[in-house]
Amino acid sequence: MYIKLTLLVATILTFTSCSKTNAFTYFSISNESEKAISSLQSATIKDNKKTTVIFSAININTVTDKREDYENFLISIYLEDKDYSEELMSKSLTLNSKAPLVVQELDENSTLLKLMPIKNRWSRYYEVMFTSEKSEKLNLIYQTYDKKMASLTFQKEN
Repeated sequence: MYIKLTLLVATILTFTSCSKTNAFTYFSISNESEKAISSLQSATIKDNKKTTVIFSAININTVTDKREDYENFLISIYLEDKDYSEELMSKSLTLNSKAPLVVQELDENSTLLKLMPIKNRWSRYYEVMFTSEKSEKLNLIYQTYDKKMASLTFQKEN
């Protein structure tokens, strides 16, 4: 038993202690990407235990220094019924009970999509702009036609 344990420890030390690199040696992340990951929030809407909506958002204002006159969000949405449109998104989204000023669907080459840590082919991505809010809490809500809601709360940075 003692010999087996000694061999095991010796083997582990041989393969781990001689290595000068690890996974993080080859992994780097930009400051913007790090902020985007920490800002990302998600919520789901379920109907009879079946997911019908996956709603995720990043507060762009906390990630970049651009467009400070508006509250900007990068939104990812999966809809089971696949009824995607900018018009529907305008009616379905609110920030602190206010409708968006601009809803723009992003194409796959958009530079903003680099901020989204999780991308998939079945979701759609939008840049959504709202009027600037004085409130410290930003409550972003997606509401379905049958009044089910997914709510995300962001802390505003000054």
